[in-house]
Amino acid sequence: MKKTIKIVGKSNTGKTKKILFNEVENLIEKNENLFVIDNDLEYYNQFGQKLKDNNYNIKVVNFKNPLKSDGYDPLEYIKYLYDSNEIDLCVEQIKEMGLTIFEEENYHGDPFWTNSAADYFTGVVLTLLKINKETSFGSISNIINQGELKYKNSTMLKTYCDTLDIMDPAYISMSNTLNAPNETRGSILSVVKQKLNLFFTRPELLKSFYNHNFNISKDLNDKCAIFVVGYKPLYSLTNIIINQVYSYIKNKHHKITFILDDFDEIKINNIADMINSANKDMFNLYLTTKNEETLIDKYPKNTFINIEKTIELNEKWEYNVKLNTYQLPTLKDNKPTYLDFKDYIEKNIK
Repeated sequence: MKKTIKIVGKSNTGKTKKILFNEVENLIEKNENLFVIDNDLEYYNQFGQKLKDNNYNIKVVNFKNPLKSDGYDPLEYIKYLYDSNEIDLCVEQIKEMGLTIFEEENYHGDPFWTNSAADYFTGVVLTLLKINKETSFGSISNIINQGELKYKNSTMLKTYCDTLDIMDPAYISMSNTLNAPNETRGSILSVVKQKLNLFFTRPELLKSFYNHNFNISKDLNDKCAIFVVGYKPLYSLTNIIINQVYSYIKNKHHKITFILDDFDEIKINNIADMINSANKDMFNLYLTTKNEETLIDKYPKNTFINIEKTIELNEKWEYNVKLNTYQLPTLKDNKPTYLDFKDYIEKNIK
């Protein structure tokens, strides 16, 4: 199959069982690494035993039921980068996490509040890394709340921030919010606390953060199969783990296949970059969606223009294949069928 494939079809049209199950079967035979969004555990139930028989390192990260999860700490990869002195990438990943957590549901709204909250979050996490190498996700709440306590004529966090060099990434990230007028600062902090409370009010989820058995910096070095069970109210966690796994394998030049089932339920800020990287043979990327229209509202125009192949299925499990026209000059050796060219002919041959 192609390196980047988008599979479109309503529920029960065979996206998973007709197309991707066959591909996963082949990938296991080749001992390829797998990262699967598996909200209903279809893939795990189908292939779990075969993966065990083939000596895979299997991890299940379950955001829907944290008590049945191997656990995942969103800060583990961040701490790994910081301890490895990869500070630029560390700051980039914290900011990306913040943008994901604080993004408004109206994707075309004013980005000021999202960007400001993400910057403040970045500064807070960098501060925690500076003062406590064993920092946890829960400690983010503590420093935000304690940082607002009055200290002399200022607040605790602003006083600390003022001790930093003005070129320190923590200072650059926090200072705009900390020095903003009270009303503006209060609004930004309100956004931060409201979004983070989605995590902090879930003790079972926080426990899975603390007692995590899945480590991006370790488990992706083995022959692995990672299954992620998403949960709609916490969709940002699914986005974060995808982004971090992508960052790690890109940085370390590891091979993996991403199977992002029900892709229309999440939003990956750097999906265009993932598509381009996959097209360069870094990894495979398969996306499924029930309705392409749901993607239009979430992503800029032409985000998916470089997808190599789109497969459309109907209720009869019949499918039509559309190939990216940019790929057509290289198809001669692949013996394309009429269906491969049908869309191209209709759009381009007058």
